[in-house]
Amino acid sequence: MGGKYYQSYFDVDDVEMSKAGIHRIGNIAVRKEHYGPLIEKFVHSSLEDLSRIKEEWGIRELLWEMGKRIDDDYSILRAASKAKVPIYVPGFVDGAFGTAILTYNEMQRTRTGGKQVRVDVLRDEHELMDIVYSSKSLGALIIGGGISKHHVIWWSQFAGGLIMWFT
Repeated sequence: MGGKYYQSYFDVDDVEMSKAGIHRIGNIAVRKEHYGPLIEKFVHSSLEDLSRIKEEWGIRELLWEMGKRIDDDYSILRAASKAKVPIYVPGFVDGAFGTAILTYNEMQRTRTGGKQVRVDVLRDEHELMDIVYSSKSLGALIIGGGISKHHVIWWSQFAGGLIMWFT
């Protein structure tokens, strides 16, 4: 979407970063104008189209639709959309993307005839459950950690565990 992100550190002074017009996202730094506004513009325009197709989306299918609208050959969402590789994001609303969906829906709520988009977060949980229960064996490549890692481990315990690679 054109934003530039930079490697930073976890222990920088957030107050000083904010004064300089920079967001810190973990150990990543990004100028404020390269983060929220760019993501919100993209999400809002995409949801405008998608709300005409249907009102309720699962996260995986919403991400595929978003990937179709990204014009960047290096985009993971675009590549996953093209190849129909599912991306499951249990913490979907944790960040600018989820907030942009909220602000879109709030704007639609105030408009006569505005169409909101609902996200069914449990639809993806059912898909994950079905994948786990129908698989003969499971493996995971985990980049980083956090909530996505927890969901992989959580669901895999019901199928006898998994083979994991961490980076």
